[in-house]
Amino acid sequence: MTDRQHRYRTRTEDAIKGALIRLLAAKPLTQLTIAEVARKAQVSRSTFYQHYNNLDDVYRSLVVEFSDTLTPLNVQVNCSDCAEASEGRPFCLLLREPGPYKSVVDDDRFMETFLDIAASLVGRDLYGRLVSAGYSWEQVQALCRFQLSGCAAAARGSRVDAEEWERVRSLIDIFIRGGVSACEQAKVRENRSLKMGAR
Repeated sequence: MTDRQHRYRTRTEDAIKGALIRLLAAKPLTQLTIAEVARKAQVSRSTFYQHYNNLDDVYRSLVVEFSDTLTPLNVQVNCSDCAEASEGRPFCLLLREPGPYKSVVDDDRFMETFLDIAASLVGRDLYGRLVSAGYSWEQVQALCRFQLSGCAAAARGSRVDAEEWERVRSLIDIFIRGGVSACEQAKVRENRSLKMGAR
């Protein structure tokens, strides 16, 4: 692909994503059509299909963009005040102030799509840490879904000001850190017990 083709592709995909963001402000993804999005993006339906298979693909790409702005969960929980945590913003803060992604975050499909994407972060996030501790993939998914859903509920349901939210967020991070630590310690005890029983 030439540089010119790449710029055209990027510009077209940005137009389609921007159109979807604007349309989501008026109605949910389930009520939108490809024709509406293509018209809003000022592209033909065939051009739309050259870039995306369906509206779910466009929506997912927007959730991926949103996810790319996050502080990794493992860093946020274990190191909320360190320099490494300054890379990106915590999930709860982005939910409270989603900026251009507001209509994406407000859609009913957001959490399910986000959780699906977050599960792909296995190597660099809390998922990887729990898998390394010896938990099954199903157990890790359940724990992380529970944690992220709880964070989302707290962030979106809270009406406190920014200063009070920082105190709430700090408390939630302590709570999560304690839970993760307890899970790791439980796995160490379990493994020790298995070794003792094998003797």
